Amino acid sequence: MQTHEELMTEEEFDVFWNILGGEPAPANANPNIVTEANAFRGGLLAALQTPPPKRVVVKLAQWLQGQFTETITAGWRTLEEMFRQGFFCKQYAFMGTVVIKRAKPIHLTADLTVALILELKKMANQEINVVLRVLATGDKPYLPEHLKLTVISESEESLDVVAGPEHDYLEQEWLYETGEQFRVRLTWNDIQVTEYFTV
Repeated sequence: MQTHEELMTEEEFDVFWNILGGEPAPANANPNIVTEANAFRGGLLAALQTPPPKRVVVKLAQWLQGQFTETITAGWRTLEEMFRQGFFCKQYAFMGTVVIKRAKPIHLTADLTVALILELKKMANQEINVVLRVLATGDKPYLPEHLKLTVISESEESLDVVAGPEHDYLEQEWLYETGEQFRVRLTWNDIQVTEYFTV
């Protein structure tokens, strides 16, 4: 790549942009400009041809039916598996009458992972009680400060909870009816990770 001291002339600039547009390089063109333009064009074409990542929607009704194949593929595990893999400190042992508990590691950066835990219970009135928790993982006792857990309903209603200086978990609890959709977003600094669900 050229340095600031080696700025392109107007003619070289035109050649560069013409090559980006798919035109052949003139015979007398600067070979460095041609190489750079071709490399840049190749990168742009590759980026345009790369399909966007497929959105995975977790179907919670399958959990209630004991079907977890798609869930496992999407990265969700039992809490016991997560404990065995060393994701949680021993103090995080959520007990109770919740029918289904699953956890997924959420990688915010290369060296910062938190766990998203979803607890699911079918209520007597056929509504589904969903408890969402975000926990620190490994030997980190606290969540990163300013980590935000947002739950966004199908109607775009949203609720945020934000980690303070010594929060070891964040939690939200919602009631849904069968067929409703929602998404869960974790935000920290300029990083966002979103998980999609249907009940």
